[in-house]
Amino acid sequence: MFVNLATSITQKTFTYATGLSAGGTYAFKVMAKNSVGYSPLSVALSILVAQVPTATVAPTTSVSGANVLINWDVPYTGATRITSYTITVRASNGTYLSDITNCNGANVMVVASHSCSIPTSVLMSIPFNLQYGNSVFA
Repeated sequence: MFVNLATSITQKTFTYATGLSAGGTYAFKVMAKNSVGYSPLSVALSILVAQVPTATVAPTTSVSGANVLINWDVPYTGATRITSYTITVRASNGTYLSDITNCNGANVMVVASHSCSIPTSVLMSIPFNLQYGNSVFA
């Protein structure tokens, strides 16, 4: 169902749609009118009323057996579901690296649980080079 947003004669090429709900998808069409009548409606343009997610708060890490468990809170989603995360670990040289084998942020289980674990043996090897006692930053 389409609702008229503007019906007055105007030279404006825009109008404001108000009262839209976050997460909703809305379609818009336009038609022109002159002294002879109305044009056909344009093709619909659909738009999702959403934003990029906010930053997550700092994750927490803990050691569980031979693994480092990384947990984070789900940020404000921007009115759509989160589809993936990018998880990085600060290596001993200060750069941030990913381990998509053990902590793949595109994995549906990682997205659903907003957590993953990396074996300490991986973190102590190249390229991470973390030594026992180093803090693990995610």
